[in-house]
Amino acid sequence: MDTSRKNSSLKYFIILLVLLISFGLIDVFLWDIYYWRKGLGFYPEVKTYENDLGLGNATLKISFGSRPSIVLIEEFIHYEYDVRLFTCRFELNSSGDINLIRIINATAHLYHGIKYMGTFICESEGLVCSISTIFPVAPHYIFDVRGTVRAEINVQGNSQITSFLYSLSYEVPELSLIEAYGFPLIIFGQVIVIIVLIAVIFSIRRSSKPSPPPPYTLRLKTDT
Repeated sequence: MDTSRKNSSLKYFIILLVLLISFGLIDVFLWDIYYWRKGLGFYPEVKTYENDLGLGNATLKISFGSRPSIVLIEEFIHYEYDVRLFTCRFELNSSGDINLIRIINATAHLYHGIKYMGTFICESEGLVCSISTIFPVAPHYIFDVRGTVRAEINVQGNSQITSFLYSLSYEVPELSLIEAYGFPLIIFGQVIVIIVLIAVIFSIRRSSKPSPPPPYTLRLKTDT
């Protein structure tokens, strides 16, 4: 009987473990596909700047936007506003006789009205670099982003440093219900499923537990 109960406990443990792993993989897949690759809830402001270098052009594309962010429960309770992940992406391209081009570093100074929100710096050895940070915001907040991108450019063997000064304004969009609460609701549903499954397993184990035998009563034989 003990062996049978141990095998049953192992079976239930394996079921829970498989369910937890499956839910974890589903969450990673959904977050990667729908929030990062498909950009669910991500509406960037895009600006393009171009430097004419005589024998070619250097073009800088800047994208600044926000998306829903995963935060800890303590942070969710603490913040009075929505929490978004802001990303500033710099992409450099060239045309003409430019042999080599790369971003050295980029800075982003963020302001909300007259309030200074901070300065963020990224360094790169390639054509793309990005800066990400988290802010508690409300829909229709307006951010002003200003900064400089320094790039190294090689034209016909001559290397030079050029700078792009940029400035853009970004209004935080209002998210739809799916964009704002879809992923948290999925996680909440998974937690409910696990709790219900544990309760069912506990109920099955209690009902399958053998009842103790009735107490034995010793009767004395009497002569009639």
